[in-house]
Amino acid sequence: YSSGEQGLRFKSPVKGRLIGVVHTFDTDADVTIRLLADATAPAGTALASVVIDKDIERNAGPVLTVGYFTSPYTIERDTWYRITGKVASASTRMSYLEVNSNALANATIYGKDFYFTQDNGSSWTDTDTKTPLIYLIFDQVDDAAGGGSAAHVIGG
Repeated sequence: YSSGEQGLRFKSPVKGRLIGVVHTFDTDADVTIRLLADATAPAGTALASVVIDKDIERNAGPVLTVGYFTSPYTIERDTWYRITGKVASASTRMSYLEVNSNALANATIYGKDFYFTQDNGSSWTDTDTKTPLIYLIFDQVDDAAGGGSAAHVIGG
């Protein structure tokens, strides 16, 4: 894509502090990764963000790249958010997994509540049969049950 934003619409089963993402944007141009509240319109104010410099690209084509937000953000359990990539010029692309139905998405790594979103100019278009290869990086999680960690946090 060469304008607007594309990315992931998701809802987390736990409350946690999100510090960044691993993504597969092909950074032929600098890409701004943005965490947005679900109701935020395209080009609205981000909750957290990071700019991925095209000069760090290791390979032609989409590869796994880590981006840490300039400030972490605590997301709430069962609340919708969006993580998008926005390019200022040129073009980029992103890898994703596509299934025949949202019910089948439940068998993927994230499940049915993690799917593709795209800026259509004034609002968002969501496709719940496509899952972008965007992975969330938490450094803290809270399952609200008490008594220890809710999940293993890689690198935490």
